[in-house]
Amino acid sequence: MSLLNELKQRNVFRVAATYALMSWLLLQVVDTVVPLTGLPEWTGRFVLLLLAVGFPVALFFSWAYELTPEGIKREQDVDRSTAANGISRKIDYAIIALLSIALVYLVATRNRTAPWEEAVEPSIAQSAPDVADNRSIAVLPFENRSALKEDAFFTDGIHDDLLTHLARIGSLKVISRTSMLRYRGSDKSLPQIARELGVATILEGGVQRAGNTVRINVQLIDAVTDEHIWANNYDRELTAQNIFSIQTEIATAITKSLQATLSPQEQARMATAPTTNMKAAEEYMLGRQLMENRTSAGLAGAVEQFKRATQHDPEFAQAYVSLADAYQLQMYYSGAAQNEVQPLARNAIDKALNLDDRLGEAYVSLAFLIDGTDGKAGEEAYRKGLQLRPNYARGHHWYGTFLNSRGRLDEARAELEKAVELDPMSPIIQSSLGTLYQRMGLVKETLERLNHAIEIDPGFAKGYADIAEFEFFVRGRSDAALLAIQEYRRLDPGTPRAFALPGLVYLYLGDPDTAQVWIKKANELGPDAIVPLYAAALLNLYRGEIDDAAVNLQRVLAIVPNYVPAITRLCDVDIQRGDLDGALKRYERFFPGLSEDELVVNRRNYAPAVGLAQVLQKSGDAQRADALLSRALTVFSTIPVSVRTSEGVGLLETEIFALQDRSQDALAKLRETINRGSPEEWWYHEKHNPRIASIRNEPQFQDMMRDIHSQLTKQLTRIRGMEQDGQITSATTLITAQSR
Repeated sequence: MSLLNELKQRNVFRVAATYALMSWLLLQVVDTVVPLTGLPEWTGRFVLLLLAVGFPVALFFSWAYELTPEGIKREQDVDRSTAANGISRKIDYAIIALLSIALVYLVATRNRTAPWEEAVEPSIAQSAPDVADNRSIAVLPFENRSALKEDAFFTDGIHDDLLTHLARIGSLKVISRTSMLRYRGSDKSLPQIARELGVATILEGGVQRAGNTVRINVQLIDAVTDEHIWANNYDRELTAQNIFSIQTEIATAITKSLQATLSPQEQARMATAPTTNMKAAEEYMLGRQLMENRTSAGLAGAVEQFKRATQHDPEFAQAYVSLADAYQLQMYYSGAAQNEVQPLARNAIDKALNLDDRLGEAYVSLAFLIDGTDGKAGEEAYRKGLQLRPNYARGHHWYGTFLNSRGRLDEARAELEKAVELDPMSPIIQSSLGTLYQRMGLVKETLERLNHAIEIDPGFAKGYADIAEFEFFVRGRSDAALLAIQEYRRLDPGTPRAFALPGLVYLYLGDPDTAQVWIKKANELGPDAIVPLYAAALLNLYRGEIDDAAVNLQRVLAIVPNYVPAITRLCDVDIQRGDLDGALKRYERFFPGLSEDELVVNRRNYAPAVGLAQVLQKSGDAQRADALLSRALTVFSTIPVSVRTSEGVGLLETEIFALQDRSQDALAKLRETINRGSPEEWWYHEKHNPRIASIRNEPQFQDMMRDIHSQLTKQLTRIRGMEQDGQITSATTLITAQSR
């Protein structure tokens, strides 16, 4: 006890606590400053080392010396009876101050989220399950060991192609390229990476290109024990044939090491080089890298690279598949006209399949092309593609998205979660799974996935668009939606959708003039893009410009014939014009399941069923109309409340009850929807929706519309303040920027 008392008396414990707190705060400062100043990553580790070395030194001085009002003295020269209490109190005050600073820092950083975010659960990747399958592998990005930095794309291309080889082996679980690129230059240990990705083994290596020779060295590591399983070096003449031969040898060696099975078909596939032209291989590698970021510029560049690859080698089937994918992605990310790029994509796919009818990726691309117009053939193509290439993350992703659009949510979930398993660090797959969860009413899980997508890649533009739609439709937060859209537009300024979305928000807020500025800019960027065209049609309807609305809606359907919102609005225009026969034919043509012979109402067509029911009522077919309304109500009752507005059906019960002459029930459901504060096209229901015409003159309806306008005025006032503060780009700022 005497030593303990002596340590206390000499303030050794107080000095230790003070030193630890000051060190922790200093490390937080270093962690914040290093990324901002461009200092090397080892700076933080160096500071930590210095602090660790200084700790015993500080304790020694606190034991041997004492700080007194007269200065620093040796402990043996200090009169403890007069000095101890004053110095101890000063150290105590210092500890209290440092603790206060630490507490403030922790609170501030804990709540430091983006304007549209709230606290979410820890990253999904951080809680990955333990590995169960020993036949699972992750291939870390290869190190470029060439003298020229520009050879990095060549190294990445070899890494990408090796992954393609491995992914065709059905008995292996192979993590996709997108996820692996997140670990380039990572200082995480291999066991930690393996836990995050859910694999048992990791392959790492390097590529050295010098003149007409190439050296590739690889090593396979047991991620649990961190021990080498197998390693080899490959020195060859630099030809396309040799590059693919090396990859085949590596893939075969890995398969044997992991005791996986390799079918004769897989062996034959791996033995066939996709191209023997080195220039074609290089152009293809660079195109694949450009396509990954999903920006307008990246996709345009990828198209050109793949074209050059096929020019160098007209029999390069995989290059044609990637060219088709780049074309199709331009429709969704760059606003390219579907009727222009789809024929180009189809031509590329046909060439690929003519060259190689066992290419799984080609069937997936074909399925993606036709699934909107021929669902049965599209699904068959997805299944065939995934049978030929079971580890194709993009195939599972696109098939899951297809199933989601068909209302087969449980099947979609299985496919998208399989895609996440194969490519856990892909932001687009995380985001797609989030939007599926949104349709399933899983609000917490939706937010986790959407935020995780931009945690993985803060430059993932579409992720912010998905967050904006979540904020607007599910939470009813127009201001948060506009902030997220602004980030989307900053990251991908060439996409028309980033300008159309704020137009729709302002139209909902009752500001058509501001909406027009944004929608006009969107249409200039993408004259044949779907979202800007549909937004223009809604602006026409808002202003009562029925003929102009019909023209824009028909333009939408000429590009995407199965675009349900446009079909419904165009049928409403037919009704307003008194053309019941035109509306009836349009409904039955686009929704054959609602015909008199079938009358099948499901998740895909329950909203159009209500519109058709009104047309049938007016045409005198009350029995069929009643059956449609009853079945639509049954389907609607299964839709989670949080999902209804995001699918544009927030007022469907109100419409059904109004058509059934149940006015009070219709008004009660309208009040429920308003009380939830969910966004909806209120202006459309207030003036134009023909299905609620029977309650429009009711005093309760008028009162509720006044409540809505009051809420919208408050939101718009808050947003005007954000525009003035520069938080949100105003329409005036946009016009000024355009005039420069």
